[in-house]
Amino acid sequence: MGQMKTLAVKLPDSAIKELKEIADAQYIPTRTMIRAWIMQRLNAEMSRTRILEVEPEDDEVEAIIEGEKQFATGESVGWESLKSSN
Repeated sequence: MGQMKTLAVKLPDSAIKELKEIADAQYIPTRTMIRAWIMQRLNAEMSRTRILEVEPEDDEVEAIIEGEKQFATGESVGWESLKSSN
């Protein structure tokens, strides 16, 4: 998990009581349960927002190479041309 740091959070007494009851029922320390909940939520958010990396298709690689050649020689298609061709 790497280096750990402390995070202090204020909660209502009633919430702390409920947290302790849930943790006691699972026979784990309250801090361990809270840490697990936070890590589960972080992992879920990270996987939901992560952009998948994929290998480009052959035609995409060809288009990139062709575009790099055109850019190097000063050939280009302006935005207006692209916009009007659709």
